[in-house]
Amino acid sequence: MPGGDPVLVPPPGTAPYDAPDRKPETKHVRDSKMTVEQPAATSPAGRARPSCSRILGLMLTPRIAVSALKVSLVVGTVLNVINNGEQWWTHHAVNPWQALLNYLVPFCVSSYSAARNEAQRPPGT
Repeated sequence: MPGGDPVLVPPPGTAPYDAPDRKPETKHVRDSKMTVEQPAATSPAGRARPSCSRILGLMLTPRIAVSALKVSLVVGTVLNVINNGEQWWTHHAVNPWQALLNYLVPFCVSSYSAARNEAQRPPGT
């Protein structure tokens, strides 16, 4: 399983759990005889994972988008020089889709990582 192996435990109310204060956050899936506890969807730091729509909304906020645009201009230019430099200096045609992707990929990576960081930040910080 992606979040770890499921743990089989007796149904609630049949056997007490020894240390309720140490029990990880889980969701219960009913089986015919046993309850399967699966770890809840959380990030490595233990916070709930942000939704895709929340991350996309944060990616398009002006503060994050402008910052990502600056990163993509620098990184994309370096990538274009590395990937297409010889074609430019010899005056050969450059594939415009490849040149565009050299800017688009750093923009997406930078804005996604900033948005995810913002979404996982505890409220009030």
